[in-house]
Amino acid sequence: MKRHQPTMASTTRRFPPSETQPQDAPIQAALPLRVELCAQGLPLEDHGYRCSEGVLYFAGSKERVRIPFDEELRSLTR
Repeated sequence: MKRHQPTMASTTRRFPPSETQPQDAPIQAALPLRVELCAQGLPLEDHGYRCSEGVLYFAGSKERVRIPFDEELRSLTR
């Protein structure tokens, strides 16, 4: 049975560096997507992981967008 990797930022470190370095993409992530990603990262920090950003992958365009978890996004998420 093939296991799927979670789509959280902290798990991307298991892949080779060429695959984990998101390129800055011209597309913008909508606020609900950014809040959802931050909501996935906050519990990781509560359990001792460093999680200062997340990565959204858009399958249609095959683009990755880095989302920093700044204080504004954290306050919106909480």
